[in-house]
Amino acid sequence: MATSKAQRFGIWVIVVLMVLGTLVSFVIIALANQNDATDAALVQKQQTEYQQAQTEYAEKLHAVFTENFGEYATYSDRVSEFDAEAVTELQSEDLKVGEGAVVPEGGKVTAFYVGWNPKGEVFDSSFENGKVVKAPFDTSIGAIEGWDQGAVGMHEGGVRLLTLPAELAYGETGSGELIPPNTPLRFIMFVLPADIELPEQPEMPEELYQSLIRQYGGQ
Repeated sequence: MATSKAQRFGIWVIVVLMVLGTLVSFVIIALANQNDATDAALVQKQQTEYQQAQTEYAEKLHAVFTENFGEYATYSDRVSEFDAEAVTELQSEDLKVGEGAVVPEGGKVTAFYVGWNPKGEVFDSSFENGKVVKAPFDTSIGAIEGWDQGAVGMHEGGVRLLTLPAELAYGETGSGELIPPNTPLRFIMFVLPADIELPEQPEMPEELYQSLIRQYGGQ
């Protein structure tokens, strides 16, 4: 049976709508890809700029460290194995006597540091390859029991080697693979003067932060 004009018109309308729908889909996909490419380029640019800012920040921190304490190599040979069984009480040794105010009990200090276990394994540090890589630790004496007893009486600008028996460190619980239960620890504390001017830490752009969350958040 022959189709009527109305039927033929309807068929053409359907065909046109299907073609338009396909074209619109292609346009939407193209725009989405373009937006994704634009977003990716923005995130890449921000990542490059942020890494550069972090590098400059670390360089400024290292300059603060060397100005107050000299080169880290002066102290790095202290990071070595020690006899855990011989550590029965808190031990402290001034590697450099500061010229600033005395650290009081309960006082607040800003310090670079490096901590290691009896095997000479560093579990936390302000340094990497002899360079400062992160902001100094800002804390009140008393937050870590061994620091409370060992850092009190230091002069700001001073450097002290602390050997902590396990009960003044992480005790029977330990902390991760490098600090098993009942492990004595050693720290070197580099206490900065209270009036020291530190560089401003760069802030991560929101787009970069959200991108990293999407990339690594589920892992």
